[in-house]
Amino acid sequence: MKLIGLLPSSNALFLDVVVVFFFFALFFFLLVASWRILGSLTGTKHLVVLENLRPAAPPPEAVPPSKELGEFTPLFVAPPPKPAAQTPGEFTRGFQAPQGPAPPASPRVGPPSIPPNTPQPGEFTQMLQAQRPAAPPDPASANATQVFATPPAMAPPNIAPHAPPQGPGEYTQMFAKPASLTFGQPPGEIQRWAEIEVFFATDREATGAASPNTFFSGNRNNGELTFGTCRVTIPRNHRLGALESPRLIKFEFAPNPQKHVVLLSVTLRSEQEFFENLSACVRSSERTDALVFIHGYNVSFADAARRTAQISYDLGFHGAPILYSWPSVASVESYAVDEATIEWTVPHLKLFLKEVATKCGAQIVHVVADSMGN
Repeated sequence: MKLIGLLPSSNALFLDVVVVFFFFALFFFLLVASWRILGSLTGTKHLVVLENLRPAAPPPEAVPPSKELGEFTPLFVAPPPKPAAQTPGEFTRGFQAPQGPAPPASPRVGPPSIPPNTPQPGEFTQMLQAQRPAAPPDPASANATQVFATPPAMAPPNIAPHAPPQGPGEYTQMFAKPASLTFGQPPGEIQRWAEIEVFFATDREATGAASPNTFFSGNRNNGELTFGTCRVTIPRNHRLGALESPRLIKFEFAPNPQKHVVLLSVTLRSEQEFFENLSACVRSSERTDALVFIHGYNVSFADAARRTAQISYDLGFHGAPILYSWPSVASVESYAVDEATIEWTVPHLKLFLKEVATKCGAQIVHVVADSMGN
């Protein structure tokens, strides 16, 4: 067996008190700052009144306007009028209509004559000119039949049909809905938390309550071990080492499996059924190992079960997580009582560890003890 010690967890209630004290201090600071700002504004008002009581300064003497213009003023003086337009120049006369009546147009016969010195169209212009036939073809001729004939129907291209999809790819499978639904998961939605089965043995006294959080008390029983299993959920946004619980500072009043580590149920089992299920869980694991967690002082049964599931989840443990819960009072003032109770539970713990080592079939049994449970 391997023994591992863990440090005790922080108290969430102390953090809530610190946060509330911080908000009160911030409110007091804002109140004092507002008072100081109002005082400064009132002092400024008195200064303005005193400034108004001072005698007004005499107006400055009027400066006679300058008779001469500076070097910057002529830029804004209106320019002199432009002279009247003269006769059109050589370029303008080229686009003016000829004076006098136009000569009568003679009837055009044949193609227009082109002066001998007229340049021919260039290579680019000849490419863009329309190629028109001199005369329409005769419909009776073979050439016209070819021109006006209906083109034959074109056969559709020989395109191979697409192969049917083989299945979702690697990227699609990452976002696909899981094949099976876990407990507490709404149908048709993606799993939002993980569920872990924790085996437990305890010598606490049962309360008879139906709620899993108050199923066992902090009192001792008759000295016989009680066996069973419980189911605990771990949220998807779980932080390593944290035991997420409802916080008043966040206005959370009930546990939510999507946000908190929640103890869902507690099921009692006989000793024979307990070790049979434990052996099956160990055999189905990769390394055929088991982990036994022993909690410390000031811990209830519900918190111990939640902590066991959290440790198994954070370690990526694939074996069987087992909780041994001794009857801690779960109170800060009951340190002496828990110290006496841990001495009383030592024989029961030794017997249970021997049975786990011999009956569950595990190759390795990891023992994790915290605080007073070490």
